[in-house]
Amino acid sequence: MKTAQRKLIAILVSAVALAAVALAAYASAGTAQARLASSSAARAALVPKGDILAADMNRRLIVLDRSGTVLRRLPWWHAPRSFHLEGLELAPDRRHAYASVDNGDLPTRLYEVDLADGSKRLLAYATSPALSPGGSRLLFLANRRSKKLGFPLLTALVVRNLSSGRQRVIPFRSRLTIGNPPDLVTNWSPDGRHAVLLGGDRLRLVDTATARTVDSQPSVGNHLLAPAFLDAHRLVGLANCCIGRQRLVTVDLRSGRRTPFAEISSPVVSIRRFGPGRFLVADRLGQLLLVSRGQSKIIATGIGAATA
Repeated sequence: MKTAQRKLIAILVSAVALAAVALAAYASAGTAQARLASSSAARAALVPKGDILAADMNRRLIVLDRSGTVLRRLPWWHAPRSFHLEGLELAPDRRHAYASVDNGDLPTRLYEVDLADGSKRLLAYATSPALSPGGSRLLFLANRRSKKLGFPLLTALVVRNLSSGRQRVIPFRSRLTIGNPPDLVTNWSPDGRHAVLLGGDRLRLVDTATARTVDSQPSVGNHLLAPAFLDAHRLVGLANCCIGRQRLVTVDLRSGRRTPFAEISSPVVSIRRFGPGRFLVADRLGQLLLVSRGQSKIIATGIGAATA
């Protein structure tokens, strides 16, 4: 009888021990899940897909929805005194942004800005940041101050791999003065192979993998500014800067044929594709517009630059 009691007690002790182990494992799993959820929340995009990152005229960064409604104001980031915002692009994680600032006399500076707290780090002396369609590379225009002339000049188109930090530098043959948007607008082709930008007095379609200089690349859309790809074979650009109503036209890269696209009130500051056949445009009047063929709709005012 005593032997049977001992066996029963041993079985009960083993059962209690197993239950304790199971509870500990469950608690550990719950803690791990909580940590994972917390980590995922920490990495959540501050500008969700479909929303717009914009800068107001005081350089304050804000998040807008597709209708132009302000969803949130992000922490202040402090650009150098007397510099104004010239270019804006979202990073792939949508928790950081690339902002270029200019004051005319000193080289334009390109910063990476943490949207969570407003902290920044200098990435390059450059302007016009543009993220590749796959989000792996950042394109920008490098500049350097000319000691002889006393002001900065554009020197190269740079393509930076965001994972490795390696850069491909594609120089301009001649140093170019830094103009104002729409002269500085750059955009990627949908396949992420080419960049389109103003190189001298002509738009250039630059093969970012093989080009040795910007000037050696084929010219497209003569007398066209602020280019962006409508699709793989057509550009949209500004045809008549800078007085009066501004005409956006399409250019077929295969035939060169131009057709009217839309009209806006003032020259383009920034332009990005915003879905099939539609663009997000900021203009010199501080208007933020949704532009498609034959239509332009103002969704916000007091905007210096925007990207999605």
